[in-house]
Amino acid sequence: MESSDLEKYGGYNAQFLHELLDDYECPVCSMALREPVLTLCGHRLCFSCSEEIKKRNYGVLVCPLDKTILNSEKVFPDKFTERAILQLKVKCDNFLKSCQWTGELKTIN
Repeated sequence: MESSDLEKYGGYNAQFLHELLDDYECPVCSMALREPVLTLCGHRLCFSCSEEIKKRNYGVLVCPLDKTILNSEKVFPDKFTERAILQLKVKCDNFLKSCQWTGELKTIN
């Protein structure tokens, strides 16, 4: 995936204080889930990543992990996971320039 594509969709590209749990990482963009959706087959991905998959597959959403074909009735917003991710602690984008600020992801989103 090209970097210009990642600017159009994908998860949060933040520096987390602690290692991100696998359950919070999108299997498509490999970033923290943004507006996560939960599939009927039990997998999570970013809403925008699911839309990109549909776009590339002529309107058909195929689970990137188990290849299950899903329609819109089989994909649900995952508000529980979204709240959990937005509460995770992140570092300032300028942490490499010695910025010591840390806070919840939702404060910089």
